[in-house]
Amino acid sequence: HPMSPVQPEITENRRLASVAELASRRGAEQAWTRFAQAQSHEEFCSSWLAIQCDAIGGVSDGVVLLQTPGAREFVPVAFYPEAPRDRAHLAEVSERTLKEGRGIVLPLQQSGSEPRYQLGYPVRLDGEVRGAVGLEMDWRADAQLQSAMRALQWGSGWLEVLLRRHTDPATAAQLRLKLALDLVATLLGQGALRESA
Repeated sequence: HPMSPVQPEITENRRLASVAELASRRGAEQAWTRFAQAQSHEEFCSSWLAIQCDAIGGVSDGVVLLQTPGAREFVPVAFYPEAPRDRAHLAEVSERTLKEGRGIVLPLQQSGSEPRYQLGYPVRLDGEVRGAVGLEMDWRADAQLQSAMRALQWGSGWLEVLLRRHTDPATAAQLRLKLALDLVATLLGQGALRESA
């Protein structure tokens, strides 16, 4: 039978999707490797942010702000993607998160474009806000939005480990072990790899 005119296009689209999926998987693996081997604040936060954004999906921009040791101001220590670009649009959600000390969701609607969301989540240490994560991502239903916020809530524990490492190394080691055990419990509690991720 002669090949349908749409068959080559379908085959090419599948090939491109497979290549994109492979590239995404390799990027995620590299981020986990960097995270496990991080030697600096910046590398730890940068790889952590890449992992979070990959898990949440549809994230176009992200920033991690932390309070530097011995200082009162909050400074950006990681960006997603890492390529330099203007992220002034994340200032409002980040500042509100730091000020209010809670998760923030800001719906965005620009004329002639699809609606989007900005999410912010605080990083705490001993009850005090010591940083914030700000993300901008595509629109999704409320249930998926709540899942994204829960991912930030769980993931912020690793940033707490980073902050505590400089104040109490013994407690940081205990917290790191607890988070690792929580991760294993999450993986074992899911029936499929995709759900676990």
